[in-house]
Amino acid sequence: MHKILTLLAFLLMAGGVTMKAQIRIDKQQCFGGYGGDNAFSIVEEEDFLLIAGNIEPSTIGTGQVQCASNTPRTWVAKVGKDNYEFQDGWCFDIMGQFVKIVKDENTDGEYFLVGQWNCYGARNLTTLKIDSDGNELWRVCFGNEYGHMYGTGRLYTSDGGIINSGDYTDAGGDVSHIFGGYDGWLIKHDRNGNLEWELTLGSQAYEGVCTVQQASDGGYYVCMQNESYGVGNIPCPEIVSNATLVKLSQAGEIEWHECYGCANTAPERDENSAFIDVVELNDGYLFGGEASCNSGDLEGSGWHYGTLNNSPNGRYTSDIWLWKVDNNRNIIWSKCYGGSDEESLLKMFRTEDG
Repeated sequence: MHKILTLLAFLLMAGGVTMKAQIRIDKQQCFGGYGGDNAFSIVEEEDFLLIAGNIEPSTIGTGQVQCASNTPRTWVAKVGKDNYEFQDGWCFDIMGQFVKIVKDENTDGEYFLVGQWNCYGARNLTTLKIDSDGNELWRVCFGNEYGHMYGTGRLYTSDGGIINSGDYTDAGGDVSHIFGGYDGWLIKHDRNGNLEWELTLGSQAYEGVCTVQQASDGGYYVCMQNESYGVGNIPCPEIVSNATLVKLSQAGEIEWHECYGCANTAPERDENSAFIDVVELNDGYLFGGEASCNSGDLEGSGWHYGTLNNSPNGRYTSDIWLWKVDNNRNIIWSKCYGGSDEESLLKMFRTEDG
């Protein structure tokens, strides 16, 4: 059975005398081909939607996907807003892993596709500019000949630019410095693709960027997973498997960072934690991530014990982890949500009622 891009519209309704919110599907439609397809982001316009994701070619047919290459790539589908009728689709030779499409608010009908592309002879960070007919206007690429392994932190900034990030192991090219192991590397370019700043976050161990969010003061929050030790610019206690939040200025300078997580009392069971998202509150912050322990900052949080495939010697499974801190970033409460299998957080939103 082939996988497909699926778009769902939900309508939130009152639920009778109990007044509990109920969610029902208002309308739905599927888009894709005969291979494995995944959607990662959507742009909403007045009369159409643009859906960006990755597609895999298939030997049994193409479906709506018409791509010349036999390699996985990014696919953008243009569909009607009212009836979800498929209108058009375009293929781009960038890696589709967590590709993000955002509207350039300074233009009419132009969009950024932010992801990864093979430049300098390796996979690196890239941005494509396209119009509403799928024509590529320009592209820029940042990195070096060594490339990177992963990249998920992508943000359209309030000044009309783009932040992109990846995990790098070697300096060179656009990467001015690497501390050791895997480091998180971020670039910021303006709306015309001109590099404004680049920054390495790391130590001699492993650091990876999960997401990047804009702060209310115009700066940025970088949500990370790391095992910092030794020389670096975001030091954390060595006994902790860390979920780390880094606060940057608008110019990409480190203002502060905080480390949270497991005490790592059973490293052979892969106790770990990761920072995924942050929401600013009037009296502090709500942090969100995932963790697989009941120690350190997770002690008493209600982590649900589980092991991978229920193996007695398997690694511990992760819960969704939320923790609220005050304005000085001291933990007020810490809670886990999930079961004995794997749960992970994708995104947090603040509702109108707080």
